[in-house]
Amino acid sequence: MSDYKQPEVPAVQGKMRMPRRFTLTFGALLGVLVLLTASSALTDPSIYPTGTTIYNPQKAYNSYVVFGGSDGKTHLIDMNGHEVHRWDRVGQPSEILDPAITGGKKGELLVDDPSQGAPLTGIGGHDLPIAAVAQSPRSVTVGELDWDGNTVWEWGGKQAPGGAARQNHDWDRLPNGNTLIVATVDRVVPSLSTKKVSDQVIYEITPGGDIVWKWYAADHIPEFGFTPEGLKELRTFLANGNAGYGFLTINDMQHIGPNKWFDAGDKRFDPDNIVVDSREGSFIAIIGKNTGKIVWRVGPDYPTNQGPQLRPILSVNVPRPVDQTSGQHDAHIIAEGLPGAGDILVFDNEGASGFPATRLGIFQGSRVLEIDPTTK
Repeated sequence: MSDYKQPEVPAVQGKMRMPRRFTLTFGALLGVLVLLTASSALTDPSIYPTGTTIYNPQKAYNSYVVFGGSDGKTHLIDMNGHEVHRWDRVGQPSEILDPAITGGKKGELLVDDPSQGAPLTGIGGHDLPIAAVAQSPRSVTVGELDWDGNTVWEWGGKQAPGGAARQNHDWDRLPNGNTLIVATVDRVVPSLSTKKVSDQVIYEITPGGDIVWKWYAADHIPEFGFTPEGLKELRTFLANGNAGYGFLTINDMQHIGPNKWFDAGDKRFDPDNIVVDSREGSFIAIIGKNTGKIVWRVGPDYPTNQGPQLRPILSVNVPRPVDQTSGQHDAHIIAEGLPGAGDILVFDNEGASGFPATRLGIFQGSRVLEIDPTTK
């Protein structure tokens, strides 16, 4: 607001007279809009419609939607909002498995603590204070339910390092029958802190419960592209230790699967390699399964000045170089047979994130990006 010049308004016979001319800069105008937005928020309705509110069958893909609810249950609904099935457990996320990798069985579901009652993490932790859920990713076991809610596979407890699965944010059933999970582990990372920090690990687990592959995020800090300034801020952030899911928050993880890039000879897109994204680190990356090294990455700092604070005045024309993402989720390679197959699709939440923190604009908002991974 420092660039706003307050006009002089002389008093005449007890009334106020506005000057003929006054200076209102762009910065001041933004400030006025913020005040107006804040004022209008006070008059927002307190009652909202429920159920399906918009459904255009000509434009929407007719399918089913599965989600874990705040009631600790998993719901399957059709496009009209009718519940067609329910499981009495929830996962982070609740995820229905592809029948192609379950021997043709439909309705197999991954959940937290399948036989232990309501889970302690994710949406299912609604009975705990929100802060406690955020600070205690302590799912004891994870597992698989069939359509009728029977436990058909379970992992954790004594099988898991530390006696608990501590799964969070994502998992993925592989074509070989093994399961990838993202989990939390407390460990000292000498390059970052002398105290234990909450790191994240990816485990590959066999149906028999053996860990046959693992990958720790903190072991690959030099590969994530942080600047010296960013690393300094990260160390400061971790100086007193930290709790929660993990200081980088790997919120998405899945194997790539068959794709045109690998078929054309680009080994970075080996179907066994794993796509991840870091909500706090503002990057998307591909992990080479054979080496554990990062073989492809976009972010955390993008080679354009098109940050969120400038997007309102940017052209929406595409294609264009990818600009700054912030707090993104669910980056994945679009599967073969779908429009855009081979591209990366990501939900860019534009939440505050990054080391250093991303500058967010006054008109920030979520967006979905489709990115050609070979040209970015």
